[in-house]
Amino acid sequence: MKPTIAVPPSVHEEILEIARRAGRSAPFVIRRALVAAQRTVTDGEPSPPGVRERPIALPLKLGEEDDPRTLDRIDELCAARGSEPGAAVATAWAATREQFQAWVRRHEEAEHAARADDLDGALAEAASPEANPVRLAAMAAHEYVQVRARVAGNPRTPIAALEHLATARERTILARLVENPSLPAPLRQRLQDR
Repeated sequence: MKPTIAVPPSVHEEILEIARRAGRSAPFVIRRALVAAQRTVTDGEPSPPGVRERPIALPLKLGEEDDPRTLDRIDELCAARGSEPGAAVATAWAATREQFQAWVRRHEEAEHAARADDLDGALAEAASPEANPVRLAAMAAHEYVQVRARVAGNPRTPIAALEHLATARERTILARLVENPSLPAPLRQRLQDR
């Protein structure tokens, strides 16, 4: 198998975009498209997109999670279709692109839900009266303002983390700091004088 397959630019872009969004390699997407096309394409195969476009090289670099035999399997699947690899991939992609787009949307929705669960957990941990001070110090740099604000208001947050949070611009963080009974008086006064 060559390290590239020449496919129409639109197919090239779509496959790379699906691979990027799914966190997978282009060979993974190509192999899956060829396998899925075996099950879905009948005698009336759809025309590959971009049949008049000048083909461009699609790199076939395996990802860390890919089976080392993936490129050999792509060769076998293309040969079974009886056409040159670029045409086989373009035709298979035309037949399966909507399935891949739906799969990536589901993948992204699942990741979004997991991030939301992580945020919920971080919010609860940052507000907990039993929170570990070391964790609170680390969470003082959390990407979400709401988490940093809860850390700022937690009496168990170490002084160094409170001093760091006092440099924030977000009003919610500063308001929570002023309410924190563990905030040293000079720092409280400086925040109130702002």
